Amino acid sequence: MIVVGIDPSLSCTGIVTADDWGGIVTGRAKTQTPPTQTLRARRRRTRTALARILDQLPQRVDLFVVEAPSPRSQFGSHNDRVGLYWLLVDQLLARADVAEVLPKTRAKYATGNGNADKAAVKTAMRAAFPHVPVPDDNVADALALALMGLRHLGSPLDGELTPKHLDAMDAPSWPTPEGATA
Repeated sequence: MIVVGIDPSLSCTGIVTADDWGGIVTGRAKTQTPPTQTLRARRRRTRTALARILDQLPQRVDLFVVEAPSPRSQFGSHNDRVGLYWLLVDQLLARADVAEVLPKTRAKYATGNGNADKAAVKTAMRAAFPHVPVPDDNVADALALALMGLRHLGSPLDGELTPKHLDAMDAPSWPTPEGATA
């Protein structure tokens, strides 16, 4: 099984591909375009970010786990981030199942605390997987998402977790086969 965790961003998306054999590959899709004001420029920036993300993905994937935009975020280019999210999810659904995870759920899975900040998630992921390069919080978030996906599919790579960590697995709406109820 192959799971890809994605922390989408207009500037630097974290991407982690993990499989049930223990293989973990980290990556980032950088978009070095500055925020702009015109609709045409914002569209171009969003489409560039989308293309760079899609270029980083493996051909065969069983499940994508994507961090949903924070419902409380009011900083930066919130509407543009939401637009990128939906364009990305549309493309991913054409390839495989997709689960969305809210930022607090990702933090709770990674650290046991849903209010943990990105630095705490990065610290937790680096401690749990010291052999895996985790250069920034984007990749740390994507790693937590990929681990959640593998656990959902019955192939956890992160061993035994505390009940607080595992509570986070109940929050996402995990995909089910067509016609099945969750």
